[in-house]
Amino acid sequence: MRATCPQHVLVRFGWLLDDSADGVLGRFLSRAKEPGELLLADDRRGNPTPVDDAARVIISVIKQLDCEAPLWGTYHYAGHEATTPLALGQALLTEARLLHPLAIESPTAQAHAARPDAAEEPQHAVLACKKILHTFGIKPRAWRAGLPSLLDRYYRHV
Repeated sequence: MRATCPQHVLVRFGWLLDDSADGVLGRFLSRAKEPGELLLADDRRGNPTPVDDAARVIISVIKQLDCEAPLWGTYHYAGHEATTPLALGQALLTEARLLHPLAIESPTAQAHAARPDAAEEPQHAVLACKKILHTFGIKPRAWRAGLPSLLDRYYRHV
């Protein structure tokens, strides 16, 4: 893409969280409704990013490009504060329990290498967002702050 089209803007996002049933959040909450063990990696790191925050970033970039500013390139954006799937799961359970009963009390730690998706998912997926901050003035927002509205939308649609 970059070689074919030098005037491009690519935005790479952290772990996207949306309110769909088949997204990361929906699959996690479906598993949390059922009794049993919920295994999550405790040594994989990344930045969760609610989709409404990603949409805000896309709109901000487009508005600045619309002013004919030559800001071509590849950018990273992700929610503030890197975390593990285990810590993300604990945060989701804490917030989700305020809205809906769940069978799982707490997820169980599992090594990244033991996960069935270890070959597809990088162990280190933390994104540096300095370029998008310095170029467009877009600061990462805390992903935890987006969980209540995301969970509210999810439970209204399931």
